[in-house]
Amino acid sequence: MSHNNTFKDVNILHGVGVQDECVKEVLTEEEEKLWNFMLEEVSKMQKVLRGEDLDHETMMKFVSQVSVEIEGDQYEEYEKTDSYYKKHISLTPYNSLLLSNYAQFLFLVMKDNDGAEEYYKQSVLVDSPEAEAYCRYADFLWWIRKDTWAAELRYLQALEANPGNTFYLSKYASFLWNTGGGQQENSTSFPIEELDNLQI
Repeated sequence: MSHNNTFKDVNILHGVGVQDECVKEVLTEEEEKLWNFMLEEVSKMQKVLRGEDLDHETMMKFVSQVSVEIEGDQYEEYEKTDSYYKKHISLTPYNSLLLSNYAQFLFLVMKDNDGAEEYYKQSVLVDSPEAEAYCRYADFLWWIRKDTWAAELRYLQALEANPGNTFYLSKYASFLWNTGGGQQENSTSFPIEELDNLQI
């Protein structure tokens, strides 16, 4: 636009029409450049407000491409691990931690809850069960079997097997917190003196 022309423009700022009929005087070249610059800035601001400031292609450049390849289950490795556990359990059938580890393997990897429960039971019925075996069995009873009474018994036995262990104390505290132990009529907590009378 030359400096001899009159300048008319209609802008829409935030939904309000503004007509520049009052700008009918002749603009110098510098004023015209400044005016055009302001119009461009207003146009950019309007696009930002409407979300039109970036086209789809530009926006896609800001997003990193993610591709995920899901590996298949390593069933042959699972079978090897299963055989390995069975071999060592046959050699040391009263190793509480080994039985508990195998139960964890059956539960978490093989998704065999019944087999896992059988080995959890064996891990706590040996002569000197590990506190970890009690705690894992308690987690299983609580999360999978939804048997809060039996789970609480196993948490207490873990604490009895390793008194003062902060990990087992925290597991039991978490259990009580999440099940409402001691706070409700049908509380999961039972008196400690009943522990001696319970049959395992």
